[in-house]
Amino acid sequence: MKFLKEKRGDIFSVEMLLSLFVIFVGFSSLLIFLPYFHHQQKLDSFARELVRSCEIEGSVSQDAYINRLKQRLKINPEVTFEYSGYKSSKRVQLNGQIKVYARDNFKLNNKIIHLNIPMVSVATGKSEVYYKR
Repeated sequence: MKFLKEKRGDIFSVEMLLSLFVIFVGFSSLLIFLPYFHHQQKLDSFARELVRSCEIEGSVSQDAYINRLKQRLKINPEVTFEYSGYKSSKRVQLNGQIKVYARDNFKLNNKIIHLNIPMVSVATGKSEVYYKR
């Protein structure tokens, strides 16, 4: 009972416990949301590499390369192209604009959190091939 009546107190232990709690909550939230940023980075890399391949070949018909990228990066995005060129042959003339949209859903399933986050990555480039008419 003398301990409760005493006017001087040591609050160091309470501060230490509170600061450790805040550190653990911050670290655990970082571990929960870090895979989202990793997936976004892979999606950005997918779009950049695909638009670079389209620039070099001057064409947006890249089905084989898309499948190789999907296997290598272990993601399965929906890919759409926006380009200025010959629509029937999917060719893009020299300096023609090429945009690649890679869309994917990131599923965050945890004991606490269940989220489905849509993600979009856009990469743009210009064709490097000249087609004679």
